Amino acid sequence: MHDDLSPGLGPAELCERIAAGDPAAETELVRRYSAKIEFILRRRCRDASMAADLRQEAFIVVLQRLRDRGIESPDRLSAFIYQTAINLAIGEARTFYRRNTHADWEFIDSCADQQPLLSDRIEQEQRAQLINKTLKSLRQPRDRQILRRFYLTEEPKESICVSMDVSSEHFDRVVFRARARFRKLLERHVDF
Repeated sequence: MHDDLSPGLGPAELCERIAAGDPAAETELVRRYSAKIEFILRRRCRDASMAADLRQEAFIVVLQRLRDRGIESPDRLSAFIYQTAINLAIGEARTFYRRNTHADWEFIDSCADQQPLLSDRIEQEQRAQLINKTLKSLRQPRDRQILRRFYLTEEPKESICVSMDVSSEHFDRVVFRARARFRKLLERHVDF
């Protein structure tokens, strides 16, 4: 079929090619989303071999669905893959807890420990870096200023209105537009 898949191939075209039976498109789908899905599953089930098994099972389900009847919104392919993997992880957890009839002292001890997990701290730092990078890439200085002051430093709206010499209603419009521009830039940086 198609051996020449461009790296910029969109999700909808990837879905079409898989539906048409293109093995290169299936390989590209797995290559493109595999590491992200395994990372998410590792965080969810905390067992590397279980995460790898669930990732493989998720791709089997997704590929079968794309071959048979496709998905409703091909442009949201990554969200479909993500949700499929999460559903499988939830199902696995339910099965595990139904079978488990003894107290899990390691789990109880880990819950008692109030320190956040290293992976959570790393994810939080990465999220903060992404937010700062996205804020810096906003073209309007006023957008950067208002979003930083209102959301990051949690400065009261009234204080910002006074210092920027804007009414409360005008502030609402400005922050709404700034959030929309920020969200659009953020979506370019993140697949999910």
